[in-house]
Parts: sequence; C-alpha cells; structure tokens
Amino acid sequence: MKVVNTFHQPSTVVASLKCALSSDPELSHLVVAKVARIEVSSIQPEGLKHECSLDIWGRVICMRAVAAKVCSASLWL
Repeated sequence: MKVVNTFHQPSTVVASLKCALSSDPELSHLVVAKVARIEVSSIQPEGLKHECSLDIWGRVICMRAVAAKVCSASLWL
C-alpha cells in the first residue's frame, strides 16, 4: 500500500490580527504572519475559510494594524 502526502515545513507564527479587509461590515478576516509567509482567512459562521497566502522573500519580523479612512464611492466619481 502506498501513501501519498504533501509535506509542509512547520512555520512559527510571528503575529496575527483580526481586521476588516472588505466593505462588508459583517465579514472579518484573520491575518497570520509566519516567518516567511502571510496567510489571510475570512471568518465565516462555519469556521475559517482560507482566502490567500503570500510567500515572503526574507523574514517577517512583526505585523501591525493600521487604521484607514473609509471613503464612499461617490467621493471618487
């Protein structure tokens, strides 16, 4: 019997934060910074849903949340 499995190197979590990355006020996201990778998941009623990830060429040292002004679409027209 053969078993096929994908091996992923373990990675230490450097930081994480919960934030809003869309205009939908009901949707929140969890951003996890690992040593060489950033992963984004949306927080759904049934659990976390992986949205995207980004490999970093280098090393993630820290992560901070930055507040942004929300502009209505009519201001840009």
